[in-house]
Amino acid sequence: MPATNSRSLLNALKSFFKSQYCQDDILKLLPNNKSDIPNVLTFTLNYCKLLEYDFELARLLWDLGSRARYFFDKLTEAFKQVAIELSDYSLPEDIKTKIKIVKFGSNRSDLVRYEIPNCHDRGYFICFHGTVIRVGTPYVFDATRSYQCEECGSIVAVTKSSNLEKIKLKPTRCSNEDCTSTKFGSLKESEDTTINLSDYREIKVQESLQRVASNNLPRSFSVILEDDLVEACKPGDDVAIYGFVQDRWRPVQVGGRGQTSLCLEANNVVVLNDQTASVSPHAYDEFELYWKDNHRTPISARNRIIASICPQLYGLYVVKLAIALILAGGVTISDEKRGIRVRSQSHLLLVGDPGTGKSFFLKYVAKMMPRAVLTTGVGSTSAGLTATAVRDGPGWTLEAGALVLADEGICCIDEFNTMKNQDKACILEAMEQQTISLAKGGMLRTLQTRCSIVASANPKGVYDNEDPLTINTALSSPLLSRFDLILLTLDTPNQEWDNIAATYITEGVDLLGHGALKKPWPITKMRDYFMTIKSAEPIMTSDAETIIKTYYSMSRRVTENTDRHITVRQLESTVRLAQAHAKLVFSKQVNILDAIVAVLLMEASLNGCGKLLDKINALHTTFSEQPEKEYEGHVHLVLDWLNLPGLRDFELSRIEKEYDQSTAWTENDVNETRTMPREFKKPLTPPPPPPPPPTTISTEMATQANNPCKLLKSHIAVLEKMEEVKSTQRAQQYSTPVTTKPPVFDNKLSPIDKTGPVTRINNQVLVPIQENVVGEEQCQAKRRKIDDDETRFNLQKQDNNGDQQQFPLVFHQKLLKAQSGKKKSKTSTDLTNGHTKKKTKKQKDAIDENEEILSDSDLDDDDEREANGNVRLDNLLLNGERDDDDENNIHEQRLKRAKEYIEQIAKQEQEREVDHDVVSDRLRDDVLEQAGKLHRQVASSYAEPVLLHTCRGHQQSVTCVCVSNDNKYAFTGSKDCSIIKWCLLTGKKLHLIRRIAKTDNKNERAPIVGHFDNILAITISTDGQFLVSGDKSNLIQVWNPQTCQHLKTLRGHQGPVTGLSFRRNSHQLFSSSQDRSVKIWNLDEMAYVETLFGHQEPIQAIDALMRERCITAGGRDGSLRLWKIVEESHLMFTGHKGSIDCVALINDEHMVSGADDGSIALWSVSKRRPLFNLPHAHKVTSIDPSLIPASLPEDFWITSLASHRYTDLLASGSFNGNIQLWQSTPEFNHLTPLFTLAQLGFVNDLKFSSDGNYLVVAIGQEHRLGRWWTVKSAKNVVLIYKLDKK
Repeated sequence: MPATNSRSLLNALKSFFKSQYCQDDILKLLPNNKSDIPNVLTFTLNYCKLLEYDFELARLLWDLGSRARYFFDKLTEAFKQVAIELSDYSLPEDIKTKIKIVKFGSNRSDLVRYEIPNCHDRGYFICFHGTVIRVGTPYVFDATRSYQCEECGSIVAVTKSSNLEKIKLKPTRCSNEDCTSTKFGSLKESEDTTINLSDYREIKVQESLQRVASNNLPRSFSVILEDDLVEACKPGDDVAIYGFVQDRWRPVQVGGRGQTSLCLEANNVVVLNDQTASVSPHAYDEFELYWKDNHRTPISARNRIIASICPQLYGLYVVKLAIALILAGGVTISDEKRGIRVRSQSHLLLVGDPGTGKSFFLKYVAKMMPRAVLTTGVGSTSAGLTATAVRDGPGWTLEAGALVLADEGICCIDEFNTMKNQDKACILEAMEQQTISLAKGGMLRTLQTRCSIVASANPKGVYDNEDPLTINTALSSPLLSRFDLILLTLDTPNQEWDNIAATYITEGVDLLGHGALKKPWPITKMRDYFMTIKSAEPIMTSDAETIIKTYYSMSRRVTENTDRHITVRQLESTVRLAQAHAKLVFSKQVNILDAIVAVLLMEASLNGCGKLLDKINALHTTFSEQPEKEYEGHVHLVLDWLNLPGLRDFELSRIEKEYDQSTAWTENDVNETRTMPREFKKPLTPPPPPPPPPTTISTEMATQANNPCKLLKSHIAVLEKMEEVKSTQRAQQYSTPVTTKPPVFDNKLSPIDKTGPVTRINNQVLVPIQENVVGEEQCQAKRRKIDDDETRFNLQKQDNNGDQQQFPLVFHQKLLKAQSGKKKSKTSTDLTNGHTKKKTKKQKDAIDENEEILSDSDLDDDDEREANGNVRLDNLLLNGERDDDDENNIHEQRLKRAKEYIEQIAKQEQEREVDHDVVSDRLRDDVLEQAGKLHRQVASSYAEPVLLHTCRGHQQSVTCVCVSNDNKYAFTGSKDCSIIKWCLLTGKKLHLIRRIAKTDNKNERAPIVGHFDNILAITISTDGQFLVSGDKSNLIQVWNPQTCQHLKTLRGHQGPVTGLSFRRNSHQLFSSSQDRSVKIWNLDEMAYVETLFGHQEPIQAIDALMRERCITAGGRDGSLRLWKIVEESHLMFTGHKGSIDCVALINDEHMVSGADDGSIALWSVSKRRPLFNLPHAHKVTSIDPSLIPASLPEDFWITSLASHRYTDLLASGSFNGNIQLWQSTPEFNHLTPLFTLAQLGFVNDLKFSSDGNYLVVAIGQEHRLGRWWTVKSAKNVVLIYKLDKK
């Protein structure tokens, strides 16, 4: 019905309101009493009704375009007249009315906008879909205001629209025609009868992230809310805003140009947080039919869904299953009366190497889910994740961050570990309580963050299975405990798996025949499915509840004395995962299937108890070809371990009746064809539940307490028996039982990288496979050898008249604990006092780390015994080859080496015919040395050193020296760019590494196989595998000490390399430079690890010992800095007045330093100031003063320091050639001079041999770092002193 004039348009609209489409709704709005009449009568109009009533009439709203407000005014007037008529004229004629529009209808999609409107849309009535990111402060807007003329007193009313809110309007002329005044004064509100006030608020709305093109940034613009719309939304809401696009004038200054911007004057705001609203109405019926057709193969049907997640990535079954459960979510438990709320959203953390597909998953989730936010750790701050306080006029308002915008959705955070620590801490409340409490700008607000977090993180360096997750990822324990699942994806070399994945990527061929679907579900269908199941609330059955409770109790018991802590959060996570799996398989109940899948996922996660599946590499997991068959094996695995035979039999009978196990899951898809046959293995029997811990001590053990040797042997026997029982259990666990029914596993897949027994990839979840028979035979052979060793030991003891060594009971207990394979070691205080102390996670166990490092060493134990004349505890217990096939072999090796160690000590002490307490001292010293706190008083037992050799070979000043750990060789570097290997016994030159011609430094990739500039530092690893030297040209060269062949050139420093030091018993190298940085290198991989900054001046020296830390001397900045690598922090020590040029560690708790003011200081790592400072330490000299240049300073510069490790013997050198030997007190509060060795020249470096029999000195005519002074009468030599005891 066309409308040609305003009267006919008004009548047509009145007819519509009086029709059956609206009349009943209007009558419901009318009040029964006049006292209940509202200030504004608001009617919400479903515009689809007007379209259905008269399409030609309804289309005027968009046909009029920029004049759409005229049609809207007539629509409001028609509603007002009809409302007054229907109320029998009980409504006042001046009542305010308002119409809110909802639902344009799908046929007018051009009025629905997902992008910011442009200038061509001015005046149009549109519906904009976006996300609220800021809600301004509400205040009162005066639409109509009256002014009084100052001359004639006339009243002039001024009306302004909301788009002029920031512009102050005044009358331009008086309402009295005879008055020409332009001066007006505003009336008070009590006197102004025409004033029209309304509530007013501005919000900022951003384009929906899912609708923005990949190469564009989301834009935002302002929306004006008035009256009842002021409280219609909050930050983070997805909204559909109906309103008029209009210009908004900004305040104009004198001489300035008027500027406008577009805004939206809201007519109605509809919150769209209910994501199911966008799902097709027929979606539920479609999915219900899908599951009905696959009721015989529900697990196969589920696998087709999760295989559609990132279909371009091959395999990764565990990761895809975990993401599917995160998207499905659990069931929220909320009781507002009691204040109880348990979140239903789960959190997932993917930890793995770069290139393992973590970012693909995050981008897929952000694209698939309608309410998802994707951000990165580098580009995120605490304000960006939570909320930002911004200035809004005179006050402040909050702008929503990523977690608030993702409310009731998904927040994906890539590179999670790159966030700053303060930024990580801000999301702790958001992850668990799902709220953010803010106090900013005088505002106290609580925002909702009911979202799941899917995060990815790279390990810090190379992932180490021996280190806890907090060290590998640099994430705190409170943060990690909030993730329901933490999955590991390591890109480890695996030829078979690499071939399968490469073939799938390059040729699109799945060699296993079941790794992916050729026709996965499209992303729109996946979105509809997860939106459909998200609102489901499956009911927990008693059987599933029993499984989850039993698993929680079992996990708590088996991890009681381990480094894993199972808390109530793991129980809640298991419940959420079981509920999510029930949703995923379209079930209304949480059944045994859902509980078993939740338990297996928790075991595959790094925050589970890790007894069924420990540290699974999720990268190498793939889909099962026959999931129903494999599920039967999972039932055996889980329920047998939980000791629930009744539920196991019930579930197996249900599987046999209800499941079809004969069809591969991909065969249900007509587009899927198998590419190769499969072979299966039968399921494995699960590991038996661990026995309860013993509560009493046997009488036999108590009676043997007085005989330590006997006690030690009995303990070893008991441990051997326990290991034998465990070995039998493992043999049963990893063997294939004959009676088991369904074939489950495939032996063609590659092993998973994990600590413990070798596992292979199961098709769905990873479980151990059959062990190699040869490995078991080797274990038995080793056990027989241990028994033979014990028999020989007993016979030898009988030949020696049965003399037994009396060991203190405490040391035997500590030794046995070290043998038992526990990761936590005891400090020296524990060893001497006989009680234990808990060590923090950041203080890593030195023994276990040395075991891992030394296991790759090529040193021969027999050669070392011949060279040293004794046997060290760390070598015997830790320096054996590690059997990668069986974790149990580590404990067997420790038992064997403990026996060898006791036997060797007994032989040595019997030959020496000394007191038997010496054996106890040996045990204590070795264990204390491992702890880094050994300090032996040996200095007083030495006689005056004798010069054994004067070695000549360098043409210029000798700058540095190092001594091999076997005390056979010394290596020296010089300013002539050469390195010489010396024999300590004979003083002969064994090998010369000559200088090379200078190369072009511009070509950084050109190989450099030597030094062409001054060598300033040299060091050798403890095992003698690597010799490292650094020079003035910023290069570090790695050599083979045996052959002196060049191995590697390490680049990275921007200044001369002034110091090098290996961490004891490892291949971790620390280097210092005049570029004021410390670099860490891993020589096992010949790779750079990280750089440490903190010094303000060039670093002059560096030293390291057992712990993963190093000490540096900062030269002119007057500080020593102790770098704690694990804690990512450092301590600063000050006390010298001059430049600190040398430093040496005495043990891991104390150190000595020297400065150019001639002072030597003793330090403790627990105090910032020195314990003792000796000024003018080399003031007295026995050298003829005429031989020393007069230009040298009076205070003899301390140019070098050395310490005999873990003893009280120290040595220092100065530029006067004197070498002073010192004795430190046990309290490190005083230095006593022992001997003065008079020489001539600069003492550039000093080193003691590890056995304390030699002192090697590097003498030069010049200082090692410069040519400020030259002692021409000195010689460039290497001095070897023999240290003999009295």
